[in-house]
Amino acid sequence: MKATIHDLIIVGAGPAGMSAAVNAASEGLSTLVIETEDKVGGQAKHSSRIENYMGFPSGLTGPQLMSRSHHQAVKFGAEFRTGVSATRLGIEGKFRTVSLSDGSEVIGLAVLLANGLQWRKLEAPGIAEYEGSGVFYGLNMDKAHEYEGKRIVIVGGANSAGQAANWLSQFAEKVVLVIRNKNLLAMSDYLSQRVVSSHNIEVLYGTEVTSVAGQNGKLTTVTVAPPVGGHVIKADALHVFIGALPRTGWLNGACELDENGFVKAVEYQSSCPGVFVAGDIRSGSVKRIAAGVGDGSTAVSRIHGYLSTLKREQ
Repeated sequence: MKATIHDLIIVGAGPAGMSAAVNAASEGLSTLVIETEDKVGGQAKHSSRIENYMGFPSGLTGPQLMSRSHHQAVKFGAEFRTGVSATRLGIEGKFRTVSLSDGSEVIGLAVLLANGLQWRKLEAPGIAEYEGSGVFYGLNMDKAHEYEGKRIVIVGGANSAGQAANWLSQFAEKVVLVIRNKNLLAMSDYLSQRVVSSHNIEVLYGTEVTSVAGQNGKLTTVTVAPPVGGHVIKADALHVFIGALPRTGWLNGACELDENGFVKAVEYQSSCPGVFVAGDIRSGSVKRIAAGVGDGSTAVSRIHGYLSTLKREQ
């Protein structure tokens, strides 16, 4: 059977990838999107309330935004393969091959790297033991109602942590926000104001988690420091938002990265011909949903130019 050759393969279905999919498919490019997780959305789907996205003054959730984007891309003809990861990038002549974790390969004339970031792990005794049974990275909003009357600890001082704290405070008895900084300046002003004014959110400044413990396989306590000797907090769950790392390990040096592992690009073109980059994975990008959406759209315009050059050379 002859392999299908797509005009564009997009690796990653976060804001940048979904924006690119909508724009590319609506403009007639045969488009395939590869997503590691079972659902599209990237880290954006963990946002409990996005209130600074243009056109939505009342706000909307990350899952709502990304679900609508998915339906829009499919309407224009984009194809999706979820639950599989890119494992290798191959370049041969005018073709770009992406090997996948299920053993298959997909072929395109151009590739857009938009697979964003992965959560930075919290290093403390007990964290690995209770991961998935009390310790979580990010937030599954669909399960927030399960925290009714419970005590939750959140680690992190930026917007994602603030959004999670505000959202969970509607269900939980108490939310404790643990941050290493002495203030909330890393958080948008509207979020920080809600955090400090909430009756059931406590902020522990200049503090970090030193260990977690539990009983019968379930998390029960989180220890933080300072003070000297640690302060033990009763907790039913710990959610971690301490930043993220670029998902570039699978490239195996095929494209040039910066000192922090992000993909270098000039006008959204990586050092690999026919391989473009958009969103959080791009070196120097602004880590915001709206910026990712703009990145995806702009990258598609560059990809059109590249594909036009290929046609002229045939």
